[in-house]
Amino acid sequence: MRTVSASDVESVVVVGSMASRHHQERARRQVMKSLLWELDQMDVRWATLESRGAAADRRDLAVVGGLRNGRRLSRRLAVTHERPIQEPMLWIPDAVAGAAGDYRCGDPRHYQELESRVRMIDAGDV
Repeated sequence: MRTVSASDVESVVVVGSMASRHHQERARRQVMKSLLWELDQMDVRWATLESRGAAADRRDLAVVGGLRNGRRLSRRLAVTHERPIQEPMLWIPDAVAGAAGDYRCGDPRHYQELESRVRMIDAGDV
């Protein structure tokens, strides 16, 4: 965490409470919608999501298309997928998300190092 906290990186983490693990894809869509909306509002121009395979990536992009068609996401935010081997910086969101998850489960150690550079948004029940 020291490496992340020493960097210039600012993070947005969207968290939610998943009622059932059987609805994991639905929860991912809800959290992704909130995250992309927040990034768009911050005038971010590029978001790289970790690839989960061709079919899952297409489902993600369908969500993006739906947000754009519903005018809830502008076209200025480009959304792409990469594998961590292609984009090593994807380890940063994994580390921040892990620290945020630990924090919500009662272990604040790592999150406290990052807290000043993280904006956590609670999406509620997803």
